[in-house]
Amino acid sequence: MINSKRKGKLGELEWCEKVRAYGFDCVRGVQYRGMPGSPDTVSEQLSAYHFEVKRRQTSGFYLWMAQAEREGAGKIPVVAHRKDHGQWHVFLKADDFLELIKASQT
Repeated sequence: MINSKRKGKLGELEWCEKVRAYGFDCVRGVQYRGMPGSPDTVSEQLSAYHFEVKRRQTSGFYLWMAQAEREGAGKIPVVAHRKDHGQWHVFLKADDFLELIKASQT
């Protein structure tokens, strides 16, 4: 059984690997800034976003989104979540999602 701190670190590394597979830079936030309130992962190319990365069986999307909003300092909050042996999912506010879709249409 993996302890929660180690599981969180592995989740952050897995998320970075996923992001890098799409051609974006990505490092763990603790390696980049290492301060309370730092995002879980950092990408200079995706600097408009504040990522909270969770790898847990249970979900607490609304609590995690509140954390991302609180710590994100005006950035678009994003929660990336994966259950054990599952796929990655992203949780966004509807307005942020629709703005992304709108921007991709131009």
